[in-house]
Amino acid sequence: MSGPYTLGLLVLGIAALTVVVAALWYERACRTHCDPRADELRRRAAASESVPWARP
Repeated sequence: MSGPYTLGLLVLGIAALTVVVAALWYERACRTHCDPRADELRRRAAASESVPWARP
């Protein structure tokens, strides 16, 4: 590479892009897989009288 762009800058750019893509992928996976399961567990816990935090 030439000029102000060096190999280190290219590697840094690729690493930053990888981090952003991984974060977006993780967020999407949590939204589609974990959030519905957590909502279901919260609904069940609220409906159950056996848990102390569900009592009024």
